[in-house]
Parts: sequence; structure tokens; C-alpha cells
Amino acid sequence: MDNEMGRLISSLRKEKNMTQQELADKLNITDKAVSKWERGLSYPDISLIPKLADILDIDPNKLLGSSNNEISKTDKSNIKDTIMLVFKCVGFALAVAVLVLNIIGKTNVNDSITLLSLSLVCIGITLLNKEQ
Repeated sequence: MDNEMGRLISSLRKEKNMTQQELADKLNITDKAVSKWERGLSYPDISLIPKLADILDIDPNKLLGSSNNEISKTDKSNIKDTIMLVFKCVGFALAVAVLVLNIIGKTNVNDSITLLSLSLVCIGITLLNKEQ
């Protein structure tokens, strides 16, 4: 058996200065059961997970090892900043492309207007995002 959950339970219990017996009493189980969890010999009954997570102040999904669905606020902010940077770069690149294509005579008015419109949309998205 994987002992990751057991190590996590043990660590969180100790952070709370709680004995195995105290944790067991709060869950209405034996301290032997808690000991087995922490040694990786068994897992908590699924019905105990919400209460156990509450006692240990941890998200039940994290207790179960499912942290993939959690994205920290910092990660979300970094993702948002990256997306906004991409919009800025695309908007700038389109504007430069229109300029260069017009200078070398390889585009017509309709194509230039379309590319400039897309450029403005990209830059507009970044400006709207700053207001929020």
C-alpha cells in the first residue's frame, strides 16, 4: 500500500499536537485504526474522510491525493498574465505585419483592415483586462 496518505495524516495530526488516541476519539474509532493508517497498513473508511479532513484542516481532495484539480491563486494569476502577454504580442505582431506588407506592397486594403481589426481586438482585450 502507498503510505502517502498515512504520512500526511501523521504530519497534520502532529502539527495539531494531537495524539493518535485524540484523533481516534474525535472520529469515534480506535487508536489502532489511526496507527494502521499512518503506517500505510490500511486506509480510512470513505465515510470518515470529510470529518477527518475537517479535523486536520485540509481539503478532502488533497487528503485523498487528488491535488490535480487545485490551482493556486498564484498559478491562476501567472496563467492570466501569460495569456494577456500573448494577446499583446499577437496584437503587436499583426500591426507590424500590416505595416511591413503595406511597405512591400504585398497586401490589399481589405486584408490590411482585417489584420488591423484583429490587432485592435487583441490589444483591446488586454486593456479591458487591466480595468478588472
